[in-house]
Amino acid sequence: MKRYLKAGRHETAYLTAFAVYILHQVLSYSLYVSLLPDTLFWFLKLTAAVLLLSALLLQGRLSVQELLTDAFLTGLGILAAIYSRRGFSLLLLLLFLLAAGSLDFWRLLKVNLWTLLGGWLLVTLSCLAGLIENRTYPRPALGVTAQTLGFNYYAYPTMILFTSSVIYLVLKGKKTSWFSLLFVFLLNALAAQIYTTRIYLWAVTAFEVYLILACKFSLISLKSRLFLYLARWGHLLCFLGSLALYTFYESSHPLWAALNAALSGRLQLGSQGLSAYGIHLFGTEVIMYGNAERVYGNVSAQSDYIDSGYLYTLLAYGILFTLLLLLCYTWIFQYLYRQKEVLLYGWLGLFMFLNIFNNYLLLLEINPLLLLTLTAVRRPARLPRRIYGHISKAETAFPADTQKRSSP
Repeated sequence: MKRYLKAGRHETAYLTAFAVYILHQVLSYSLYVSLLPDTLFWFLKLTAAVLLLSALLLQGRLSVQELLTDAFLTGLGILAAIYSRRGFSLLLLLLFLLAAGSLDFWRLLKVNLWTLLGGWLLVTLSCLAGLIENRTYPRPALGVTAQTLGFNYYAYPTMILFTSSVIYLVLKGKKTSWFSLLFVFLLNALAAQIYTTRIYLWAVTAFEVYLILACKFSLISLKSRLFLYLARWGHLLCFLGSLALYTFYESSHPLWAALNAALSGRLQLGSQGLSAYGIHLFGTEVIMYGNAERVYGNVSAQSDYIDSGYLYTLLAYGILFTLLLLLCYTWIFQYLYRQKEVLLYGWLGLFMFLNIFNNYLLLLEINPLLLLTLTAVRRPARLPRRIYGHISKAETAFPADTQKRSSP
């Protein structure tokens, strides 16, 4: 049985803000965005911001080192936000990071899981009830038609189900049953049939194989230094590899053309975006439209969507913000290695590779691991090592006001 410390006022405010933010995101990616007033969406974002400010004020006394870390991140974040066209969104992200330093991350994952699923069910059931439209997109290359079931585009609901599946498996850990693994696979297989996005079915399958090797057969324990090197250099190498991939893409070369076709035209669109917008210190406005705008909007041209998290962040937010973001991910990755958090490490590693050809580096509801930044930077020993299904000896060495406790 797992027992949790009672959530304090700081944590309650933060988790409520996170739930409000996730609801805002899900509704923004659904067709409710055209039915509900814009003021509602602004109200949700402002509510999240106010709750986060309250959480900051309630988090208690900080050490000098923690204050310096906060000041460093705040300064860079505000600087990037001032020069960015997405200032409020970046400031909201900064508030989430600054107020997350002493959270029970496992409780946050539960909030993430149930709010995501609740939002997905709200939109899907609204569509089935006829309240919002079910958009369809023919995909001739695959010979299928994608359904959205109330969402603006078919990719986002598959991301929701993939993230919910991974969070569920992480929370279950070593106690994950073979039936649970089969259920998660079948759920994502059904989603691949309806929404026709198969990459997340492959991704959740890869994560399940990783979990089986790590938790069922104990073949992965993060003892090898190879995992440390991956944590130190993985995100930087993926970023540089992505930049090189889109920089040296040549449409006339047969190999490049074949790879671009296999990736649904991502290489060509990324290369065009790199040439059109260029690289700037603080980024520039990147105007993108995908199949949703082309089919249901007023755009008659082909899609123009940069579907790479690394490339899009570099172009839209600039060099300074991108390097800061890569540094945060590197800190977190190394922290998870040190704590021997096998499943969280595997999740972040999978996420790192997926963002070469997918764009959700900054979607907190899809990637809550970014919220471990301050824990990784200023409190490396405050999150007790969590051995799945057991109590670690390290847990008893920390004060009772830090994180979740487990008991047999």
